[in-house]
Amino acid sequence: MKKILSLILILALCVPFVACKKPDGETDNTAVTYIGIEINPSVELTADKNGIIITAYGANEDGAVLLYGEEANIVGKGYEEAIAYITTLAHELGYLEENDEIKTTISCEDEQKKNEMREKIHATLEECAEKVGVHITAIDAVGRDILRTLKELKERYPENASVQSLTPEKLKMVLSATENGDVTFEVAVEMNNEELIAKINETHEKAKNIATKVYKTARAKADMAYQIALGSLMDSAYTSVYLERATTDPIRMTNTFFYGAVYVAYASNARALNLLEDVLEIANEVKNYPVDRPILDAVAEALGVDDISVFEGEDGITVESFCRATEEILDKNNISETVEETVEDLLTQAKEIAEYAILVEGEYRDELVKVQENIQSAVTNLRISSSPYLLLMTTQAKTVYNECIDYLEDTAETIDVLLAGALTIENFENLVDEAEDKAEEMKNILREDLTEEEKALVAQKQEQIKTTLDGIKEKFDNAMSRAEEAAKTEIERLRALRESK
Repeated sequence: MKKILSLILILALCVPFVACKKPDGETDNTAVTYIGIEINPSVELTADKNGIIITAYGANEDGAVLLYGEEANIVGKGYEEAIAYITTLAHELGYLEENDEIKTTISCEDEQKKNEMREKIHATLEECAEKVGVHITAIDAVGRDILRTLKELKERYPENASVQSLTPEKLKMVLSATENGDVTFEVAVEMNNEELIAKINETHEKAKNIATKVYKTARAKADMAYQIALGSLMDSAYTSVYLERATTDPIRMTNTFFYGAVYVAYASNARALNLLEDVLEIANEVKNYPVDRPILDAVAEALGVDDISVFEGEDGITVESFCRATEEILDKNNISETVEETVEDLLTQAKEIAEYAILVEGEYRDELVKVQENIQSAVTNLRISSSPYLLLMTTQAKTVYNECIDYLEDTAETIDVLLAGALTIENFENLVDEAEDKAEEMKNILREDLTEEEKALVAQKQEQIKTTLDGIKEKFDNAMSRAEEAAKTEIERLRALRESK
């Protein structure tokens, strides 16, 4: 089963900015408080036991733009002073609007302190907004994206006790804790609030302070190249073992050769599809994609909106402007629960359609074609390498071999259908799940065929391989350096645009 986080990334994609430092004598960098503020921008703060801010984190691109270059004005300050500064800055950059509803999430070591902090934070937000001539309301709540994500998680995993016990506030913290991939969703969801705050603080400190969509997309591509190279090298440990067996045990060699060859074919296919999905999950920021017109009309009708221009943003009616305007209407009006559920389902559909369109129309179409070409090459290579030995294969080995050929050919055909636009992004996810299952099943067969000595030899060779990756890692680091420079340029451009308004 694909990680639960894959579902979440589609619905709650974040782009981070973080500032962190250790002010002289002011904090020991032990985070005991988490503060989330949803203005759009989305900002997250961690604070020590004295309420001194340790990290400030932009949890979406607007948050990154808002906080860029502002470390000295936020980190090391008391939380009220820091929030006052953030509120004023949000107004100066054009983010704070009349009658906005600012959502906050606060978690700390004890309930009384949490309630006191909430009151002070809400008062600070509202008072600072009033000072700049804007009336806002601060409430204790999370964004609708989090609520939709939680609803889908609970529906999809009805038997998972940890998922079923999740609150919206804890889910928001879990998502933050898992941002950099050091901890999985499955692990984070088992943590208590104190552990989550510590992990969030650690995640913030590790995050790049220029991490825009540009950076994350470039990082995903570089990581894909690195992981494919690493995976291929690790698979070669099996190859070397079954080739060595050819000189010592020719009778068993044939089975092992084909088991190994089939495993490599399955594993390469699964790795390519999986990493492509990871790239898509990170790169599929659908905010600038046009909204599907039937969905737009259905939402307008459900909400009683006569003039669809209310959904427009600077670039027309995009997924971002559509979702933002719709949620504002839901927040500010007394909408029935039935209508609200219908509208939220339509919002999810709008995002999924845009993600799928990017998959089949964007640059990742080319990546998908490459995966298909690799699959077709694998089939050809298997056929050529097997032809002299088919008569020597056992019935089981021949069955495994034929199943692999059929599966790879079916996968190539499925990608054809996907590229033609006849499948959904869910079909692609299912394709990845099946590829991973096939690779794991084949690895188990291969392991059962190896002796204990050979298994130990595989482990030894894989350990040796890890020490030979300096060249590959250097390429990865160089790609990251280029990505950071591009991201820095982009976020400075966005900040300049905001300041010029």
